[in-house]
Amino acid sequence: MSGNETPLPDDIDGGSLRDVFFKGNQGKVKRQAPGIVHHFPSHYQVPISAIRIGDYKFMRNMNTDEKKLFNVAIDYREKNDLAQKMPEKVASMDKILRAYIEEVDGGDVKDSYQALYETMDDFEGRAVKDHERKMKELEAKMPSDFEYQKSLIDQELEFKKRGFFANRAITKRQETWPGWYDTARKTAEAEIGMTKGGKLIKKK
Repeated sequence: MSGNETPLPDDIDGGSLRDVFFKGNQGKVKRQAPGIVHHFPSHYQVPISAIRIGDYKFMRNMNTDEKKLFNVAIDYREKNDLAQKMPEKVASMDKILRAYIEEVDGGDVKDSYQALYETMDDFEGRAVKDHERKMKELEAKMPSDFEYQKSLIDQELEFKKRGFFANRAITKRQETWPGWYDTARKTAEAEIGMTKGGKLIKKK
């Protein structure tokens, strides 16, 4: 826009809108990527990998490997799934998307799940060590209300452990959750009887 004619770097992830600003609908955005890519390998939301090329949008649920295809030029609400009717288009766009994700090291949702479990193991280990430290400090002081303070320290650890348990249970459910637009959280919380943070759910 400033008139700088310096070309964009070859490895940039995106494209310039300059041509569109100057030429309107006649302008084109040149990208290094094969299309508009949305890759979201999330452990807490529905993990979807998607690409739009031309009028078509391809989506893959990374939990179930289910695939969807829409012509968003005429079906912008994405009501008419064309995956069964156009298997060759699905296979082609899936191949293009997977190759691009691998090229840019976009990662897989399994990596996200594994990283979360390792993080929770680490945090739980820290919580146990912190509990041990607090107990040693309390025993060294031996206050008159020792048993009461000890119960508070124990309750704190128990609450944290419930939180780690709930988080793992919800994530395990999420790994195979078939939904496209909702997560496994509420279902898993109802099954285990506690929230993600470890708070017990009172039965009505």
